[in-house]
Amino acid sequence: MKKKILFVAYEFFPHGGGGEIASYKILKGLAEKGEYQIDILTTWDLNSGTKPQKIPGTNFITVPIWRKDLNNTGFIGMLMFCFMSLIPFIILTLKNKYDLIHFWAAIPTATLSFFNFRKTPYIITYGGADITGFAPGQFDRLHKILFPISKYLAKNARKCIAMSNCAANYAQNIYKLDECLTIYNAADESSKISQINNNGPLKLVSVARLIPWKKVNQAVEAVIECDNVTLDVIGPGPELENLKTIAGKQLDKTITFHGSIDNKEVYERLPDYDVFILPSTGDSFGIVFTEAMSCGLATIGANAGGVKEVIKDGYNGFLTEPDNVDSIITSIQKLEKNRKLLSEFKSNSIKRYNDFFTWDYPIKQYDTLYKKITRRDYETN
Repeated sequence: MKKKILFVAYEFFPHGGGGEIASYKILKGLAEKGEYQIDILTTWDLNSGTKPQKIPGTNFITVPIWRKDLNNTGFIGMLMFCFMSLIPFIILTLKNKYDLIHFWAAIPTATLSFFNFRKTPYIITYGGADITGFAPGQFDRLHKILFPISKYLAKNARKCIAMSNCAANYAQNIYKLDECLTIYNAADESSKISQINNNGPLKLVSVARLIPWKKVNQAVEAVIECDNVTLDVIGPGPELENLKTIAGKQLDKTITFHGSIDNKEVYERLPDYDVFILPSTGDSFGIVFTEAMSCGLATIGANAGGVKEVIKDGYNGFLTEPDNVDSIITSIQKLEKNRKLLSEFKSNSIKRYNDFFTWDYPIKQYDTLYKKITRRDYETN
């Protein structure tokens, strides 16, 4: 008999960021096994009319919310999720005897566990920004207010999961958990690989939501100080005009902004570059780094958050000092001057991707976790 799973997320691909790509890929992989009956409770966007990407073999229950944009739910959207999903959640959990509830994000998603009247075992996958204090600058005041609730949700979960050891250890310490598992995100295998660049300008690319804590401004500032280097920035966000101002005279010469591009097209473009750069200090994982690695790009990221577990410093890229533009400049210049090292990093990125960051790994880990929890609960009862 198939195990009945209720998956709950306040946003779902194509909305959100790397975490939502991950949840889509993982659920698709689990559904294809044919061992689970999966219901997915999530949202669609009133603002754009965009609805979640369906997965064959699963059942979607969607509620409307008002998002700020495709990549950002916003505070109002989160509040709307709490109210709009409450009744459907109660009906689903009372009507169906689920073996497991999987909350993708603690706040606001897992707050629905207060209405889990059947006491169905649940797990929480943290995105990073939903862990109190892990990503400074993201809902700091709200996190402080909600800390007792966040801790309660974590302590009562059958298992908590984070997307990096850094985030897992932080959550384990702040919520006083016996354990918080790490299950890395992954990326699709690329059909096209970045070629060796021995002579031309060093081509850098940054793909991100253009918000302050992604620190794209530091990449722009660094490239301005480098010779024979270009930077393409892909992604939308409120920082766009500020970044254009920083680029100054280099705008549309060595530094180009492309705005929002479909994820599939991004994948097609990545192999045209040499180096992926993103100095973010608040990512719990950084799925976009693994996407770049699958395409054979060298990487430059800050020695912070989960990124330091994706980039192996001196092997497939450089880890720079957080918030240090000079450190970024030094890393760029090393690769621009030493094309043999660049070639080695690019080759090693593909090796590291194949060894650690294909979708087989997280799908297998969640499959094992689902089976372990549902089997133990069955044997207990």
